[in-house]
Amino acid sequence: MEYIVALLGVGGVGKTTFAYNVLRARARPFRTLKPNIYRVFIEGYPVDIIDTPGRWAQEVAENFVRLWRFKVDLAIYMYDLTDADSLRAISELHSALLDLGARPAERLVLVGNKLDLAEEAGAIVDGASVAEALSAADFAEISALRDSPE
Repeated sequence: MEYIVALLGVGGVGKTTFAYNVLRARARPFRTLKPNIYRVFIEGYPVDIIDTPGRWAQEVAENFVRLWRFKVDLAIYMYDLTDADSLRAISELHSALLDLGARPAERLVLVGNKLDLAEEAGAIVDGASVAEALSAADFAEISALRDSPE
């Protein structure tokens, strides 16, 4: 059985860094210019991670729908804990995906990334209300650079 995970969020929130962390890749991630699908095995099961490029919510939605027409098991909406605009873009992205005919994911989670930078700055953009509005199954704050992928 294959498991499909979509990483969704505007440019610069750390989706590719998160994917590289899950893959335990040693390479340094760079700006995603084209869609990528990474395969990793977790507890013996194949997991495909879809990393969609795009700077703005509408662009990300269009790129995702063009790439993937099937249902995903898990949608990870990701925003930058230091950037309120990236959190506001999540609602726009979600609406754009539905407007473009994307099939809703089996499970949706909201992840605030760059916790290390937010703690350094002393300000964290809280996404709990957006997670609730999206009926997200879970909400987490992480550092894709520093946290273990587990």
